[in-house]
Amino acid sequence: MADQFEQRIRKLQKVRKRSLAEMRRAQGRRIAALNDKRWEDARSAKRVVRRSRHEAQRARRDIAVIRRARKKASAAKRLIGKLRPAGSGLSYFDGVRCATWIARNLAKVRAAGRWAGRLVSGFRDPRYSTSLCYAMCGRPSCPGRCAGANSNHSGIWFPAGAADVSDYITFGAECRRLGLPLHNNLPIDRVHYSNSGH
Repeated sequence: MADQFEQRIRKLQKVRKRSLAEMRRAQGRRIAALNDKRWEDARSAKRVVRRSRHEAQRARRDIAVIRRARKKASAAKRLIGKLRPAGSGLSYFDGVRCATWIARNLAKVRAAGRWAGRLVSGFRDPRYSTSLCYAMCGRPSCPGRCAGANSNHSGIWFPAGAADVSDYITFGAECRRLGLPLHNNLPIDRVHYSNSGH
């Protein structure tokens, strides 16, 4: 049975084939109209040629995008079962250290094939988290912006742990759609996902 990617590719291939056939027919009509000096018919056929060519090119681009997404999703599926700890309760995802339970959920989102982002920040040592707050507001924590040593980024074991991601709107939608335990409840830090949302 064809997977979702293959079904979409086949549908787009049909669209492209149909558009190319229509383009060739319109080219024939245009040549005939020009030979017969039917200028309006020639202009009309030319518009059809342009529209059909554009549709065929768009379908070709979409097929290439879907094939790349299928390749990434396939790699993510293999990763789910092969995550190797980077330390006690930690793994690497996109070359970034994070809690293993978060890495598994990131791999599930990527395997679904819609999220095009990457992990930007995962596990942070509590001292490093505190230093970030001092840089932001001059205090060990900044309410609503930086939790310091109490940050979920310093957690390893579920439900502690956090991830900052790119393409965060798609990521959040996919977490909701797949029923994953990663949420965002911070209106001024939309890239941040954790079990609590903070």
